[in-house]
Amino acid sequence: MTDTSEKKIVKTASGEARKAYEQIVLRSFWRNVAAMTAFDVLWFIGMAFVVQAVFSPAYLNTLGAPKTIIGLVSAMFFITVPMNLLSDRAAGRGRRKVRVTIFFGASGVVYILLGSLAMICPDGYSGLQILLYSLGTLVFFSFINLGNPIYWEVVIDNIPMRRRGRVHAFRATAAGVSGFTCVRFAEWVTQQFDEIRSFHVSLVFAGFFFIVASLTPLLIRDNVDPARRKQRKSTSTLPLWREVQLLLLRLWYRPSYRGFIFFAFLLVGGCALGPFLVTYAQDVLKISPDTLEGQLKMVFLSMIIIGGLAMGSLADRWGFRVAAILQAATLAVAFWVAIGSRGNISLLVAYALYACTFWASGVMLSNLSIELMPRIRITRLIAGMNLFLLPAYLLLPWSCGYVIDLGKGGGDSIESYHMVFAIGMILAILSALGFALLVQEPRTGKTLVIRRIRRA
Repeated sequence: MTDTSEKKIVKTASGEARKAYEQIVLRSFWRNVAAMTAFDVLWFIGMAFVVQAVFSPAYLNTLGAPKTIIGLVSAMFFITVPMNLLSDRAAGRGRRKVRVTIFFGASGVVYILLGSLAMICPDGYSGLQILLYSLGTLVFFSFINLGNPIYWEVVIDNIPMRRRGRVHAFRATAAGVSGFTCVRFAEWVTQQFDEIRSFHVSLVFAGFFFIVASLTPLLIRDNVDPARRKQRKSTSTLPLWREVQLLLLRLWYRPSYRGFIFFAFLLVGGCALGPFLVTYAQDVLKISPDTLEGQLKMVFLSMIIIGGLAMGSLADRWGFRVAAILQAATLAVAFWVAIGSRGNISLLVAYALYACTFWASGVMLSNLSIELMPRIRITRLIAGMNLFLLPAYLLLPWSCGYVIDLGKGGGDSIESYHMVFAIGMILAILSALGFALLVQEPRTGKTLVIRRIRRA
């Protein structure tokens, strides 16, 4: 038998395996979507008690933490992204949904322990509470980043590419509605306690719902992509540092990905400055923490619904690059509104625009990265992308928090906040222009299409 005929047989066999896999995915499609949606709904009921983008800056600012600490803790999810590398190795050993349940369930346990320890901490020890919360948040997001890439791989393998945008819209709507409707219940529960204790009770309730949500991935009928199965069989024997080096070099030397990651860096850098909207409301607008947290949680959860629906329909029709352009433009408008805000309403509008971008940006960047580099395993690709973006989350919140701390009145200076918001707006504008003009659309291969309209 010739080499050509052998290649044809192998190609035919792989094609048949691919068709069989796609049919199995379609047969279990609705069951898997229901399980994924149940996870989102239960997780967002927990988020009715703790929305990290609101909770961390509000709680730490109430304790009197420096803005540099607030900026770093608010970006802790992104600071712990090196855990994605360990997640990649764990995903290659099978039983993906079990590992997702273990990692996400452990994060819920951390919240319960954190809230319980903070409750028994004596009053007046605000420095100890700040340290305890910072370390607890570090451990919490370490577990989240261990489970997140594996869960992403399960979702991608069990949802056809042309349906991912609509499925994301449906899941975001269900999750946002559940979280939004439970905010009032969460407020009623926390109002039974004083200002500081209400934060601790919120952590305990959120941890309980996170544990319950972590059980739902076990209901997914996990179908592994045949191409992924081959990748999983080839377990790397290289040291971790060498594997990371080769991964980053492979991504960096791909021109289309290099352009994408640069403008993604600018976008997430702008998103990392969003938590300062919360401290701005407390320091400058003098809004009480209880009122502020309830309002911003409702705004955040409602904008997840709107952002999910908008991005889902746009992504399926025009691709994730168009969604990235609109999200960056929305973030720029959010900071522009924040600069001119002098009251509660304008601040809520600015935070709503920021929340729409913040929640959808992770989904959009991950999907766009996967479509640009389809031959790299998803867990490894997401880990590499997050490592490239890590300096933005480390440097920008810390440096901008330092600028605010240098302002007059111990962080109450309006000019310092406006300077930070202007930096965020500039980063978002540059990101929108970059995605529009220079980043390749992976579904069409086009970089930019300009049509000249003739005047009559």
